[in-house]
Amino acid sequence: MEKIKELVSRYRLPAALFLVALAPRLLYVLFMNPNNISPDGFDWIQIAHRIAEGKGYGDNWRSPVYSYFLAGIFLINGKNLLLVRIAQAIVGACTCLSTYYIGKKIFNKRAGVFAGLILAFYPYLIYYCGDILKEVVFTFLLTLMVAALLISQEKQGIRYKIIAGLMAGLAVLSKSTVLPFVGLASLWYIFCFPRRFSAGKVKDFALIMFVMALTIIPWTCRNYFHYHRFVLVETDGARHFWQANNQFSILLEEIPHLSVNRLPDEYAIWYDTRAYQQIINTLSPAEADKTFYREGLAFITGHKLEYMRLLGKRLVHFWRFYPMVATKTNKIIALLTSGWIIPLGFLGMVLSWHAYWRTTSLLILLIFSFTATHMIFWAMIRYRVPIDPFVIVFAGFSIDTLLNKFSHT
Repeated sequence: MEKIKELVSRYRLPAALFLVALAPRLLYVLFMNPNNISPDGFDWIQIAHRIAEGKGYGDNWRSPVYSYFLAGIFLINGKNLLLVRIAQAIVGACTCLSTYYIGKKIFNKRAGVFAGLILAFYPYLIYYCGDILKEVVFTFLLTLMVAALLISQEKQGIRYKIIAGLMAGLAVLSKSTVLPFVGLASLWYIFCFPRRFSAGKVKDFALIMFVMALTIIPWTCRNYFHYHRFVLVETDGARHFWQANNQFSILLEEIPHLSVNRLPDEYAIWYDTRAYQQIINTLSPAEADKTFYREGLAFITGHKLEYMRLLGKRLVHFWRFYPMVATKTNKIIALLTSGWIIPLGFLGMVLSWHAYWRTTSLLILLIFSFTATHMIFWAMIRYRVPIDPFVIVFAGFSIDTLLNKFSHT
């Protein structure tokens, strides 16, 4: 009986937080327009159908984790998008728990609760539960990876390193933009705790990297045998680099504010489509990649001032509070949420630095690496959403700090 009471006491708060987070997500996915799917969503559905039907992954350039997540659901209950959305609602609610845990581990229980509650009602991550995009699953994997790194740095035991490596590998297989962060995380892991620094720290992180590599390598081998060239995760890096860095790229950053749900076709061209078709149709995939990288670098080095302006606009768009292209209602909702959450998050980074920098620097490195990577490619709110939980952790700390200060005045 005492054990049961102890378990109830320990898990009562996480269970309540999970249910609070699940409720708005389920309500949204159950009553939303079932045809509300982003253009990219149809591509993910098509890939998952191929896998579920036993036709393999094919030539698609997308990363595998979300595709197999969808395919697994299709195998269970046919091509049922409602079941996908319900599964994503559950994953989204679990993300609130992992965010609560990160806030609790770095700061304190109350800061973690604030972070979990903010994320429970955060409109962007509720919205993506209803779309067929990888953002919800990817965000959950990111929070698990960060939580596992925090635990493995603190606790001894090989199993913690194995779990951290596995989570890192799955995150990379979900989206390869995680890789720059992994490099920065190695510096944090080894050097941010000098009083405990030893060769053992290097060995521990080497084990994490080894497990991560073991997680990724099977997919890389599959790519090599399929494409006859080295492709770590996705095949679209060179193409996206050129599309994001050419003389027309600025057009995407200068779209006027529009009160519509989707970007009109006339604004959806920000690269030379003829040049693109010529490259992919006349060159081998390997030569096309070289050409895309060469042309993109040539634009950057030959138009330095224009490129700096492009980076500045991308930075603003990555961290803006509301989308440029959205209905007026959606913009107001975003402004009333992100409009105070993001500033509170950055305030929390400042307030927590002196006392907590050894642990919070991991979150800051993640936020920095994602921002920098998407400034080189494309920067939009959708690509920022997976790191919003970490900003919200800092927002939770800000609320906790301000409440403590006012309660003692």
